[in-house]
Amino acid sequence: MSDIRPEFYVYDGNNCFRNGQYEKALEYYEKALELDSEYAQAYYNSGQIYYIKALQYFDKATELEPKYNDMPYSRSNDYVDDSEEDLKAAIRNLEKAKEKDPSINDIIDERINELKKKHNLKNSNLSYE
Repeated sequence: MSDIRPEFYVYDGNNCFRNGQYEKALEYYEKALELDSEYAQAYYNSGQIYYIKALQYFDKATELEPKYNDMPYSRSNDYVDDSEEDLKAAIRNLEKAKEKDPSINDIIDERINELKKKHNLKNSNLSYE
């Protein structure tokens, strides 16, 4: 019986992930899944990489063809960390969405207020430049 456990591969995959080596990290997560096809963390970590890659593809598409820039509102939900920096990024994306389609300003303002409430921000005039 082998002493190699899926956790070892996930550990190596996580190191690659932290260094931006996403393809190599995926290889390690796949090896972990070969050992244990129900190892949830390997699936979760793989999903994070595919999500990051999908966002990179959306960003590139928008860069090449601005008509595909329908992402700013939904991208405000990408910032799941509770850090102030992530909050600022989410609000910046929402502000971009307002510029793109002023008809949804009320919806966007509501989302901004939800984010500020979640982070206990009282000052509605906070600048996130």
